[in-house]
Formats: sequence, C-alpha cells, structure tokens
Amino acid sequence: MYLRFCSFEPYQDVPGACRGLFDIAYEVRNNPATPDWLYEAVRDDIRWFCDTLPAPKRVDVRSRGRWLPLGFCWFRSQAREHVSRARGLASLVELAGHPIRMIRHADPGEIIYSDEFQIVAKRRKGRVSAAL
Repeated sequence: MYLRFCSFEPYQDVPGACRGLFDIAYEVRNNPATPDWLYEAVRDDIRWFCDTLPAPKRVDVRSRGRWLPLGFCWFRSQAREHVSRARGLASLVELAGHPIRMIRHADPGEIIYSDEFQIVAKRRKGRVSAAL
C-alpha cells in the first residue's frame, strides 16, 4: 500500500492530479505572510525530511517527446516515521489554509523510482484519478 498527502488544489494543468504536500509546504514556508511560529515549524519539518528522505533520482516522465515533471511521490505504508511526520507537516500546512488529505492506493501507477521509504509513480495512460 502507498500513501500520498495532497491538497485539493489542481497540479499544473494535469487533469485529475492534485498538488502534493511538499509543494504546498514550500509555498507556506516561502510566503512572507506566514507567521514566524508557523514558518519555523514548517521549515524544521522540511529540514527533517531533507535530512532523512532520499531525493528521488527521477520524477520526470517522457511525454510527446518532452520530459515533464509528471511523476508523483508516494510513501510506502511501512515508512511509519516518515508517514507520521508527514501527518504533522500536513497539520501545519492546514493551519496556513491549505486542506490536505491522505490517500491510499495499492497501484498508483508505473513505478519509475523506488527507495525504502517512497516511490515515484507515473499514472497509467488514460487513467484519471483523484488519488493522483
């Protein structure tokens, strides 16, 4: 089982896709209107993930002769500490006005990157899903 934390906001003109937790968290961290206490908490959580979660080597997908950032990151359900910390980060992001949902999927698509904590998957052709 794979878990993805995402907002209800659409992702860069990709039908059926939602912006992921980290995309939103970076936006909250970089927003000058974010209160200092929230900025520091989000910054610290992002730093923890940067220190403990490998950066995927590949998130781009070849489509119509171009490389596009259409790979979506999913946690492995057994990455308990990372999932727990993601829930905490999601709570902080929600305080900034961005509701976050956690979705589960047994088959999020074609896996293009994998490590012990996460995968990056691209949707299967023709598949439109709120889960991505």
